[in-house]
Amino acid sequence: MSPATLTSYAEKPANTTTLLGGVSASYTDIRDANSRDLKVIFPVAGGLIAIILALLLRSLLSPLVLMLAVVLTSLSLPSAPTTTS
Repeated sequence: MSPATLTSYAEKPANTTTLLGGVSASYTDIRDANSRDLKVIFPVAGGLIAIILALLLRSLLSPLVLMLAVVLTSLSLPSAPTTTS
């Protein structure tokens, strides 16, 4: 639970219900879901791609080199341009 949720539950009056919502809560939920996706889906997809490449290329080293090249290329690209006013 987030600190805001814990605080709201601790500070609520007796016999009341605490509900948190709004834009901030929605963005927090989206951020939490995206964080989970990055930790779970990307490694699984990378593993499946490596297995498919290994089967197609009939090699164990080539898929690793190709995937490393893709990762290093994506890390070397500049981040999205920011707008300044």
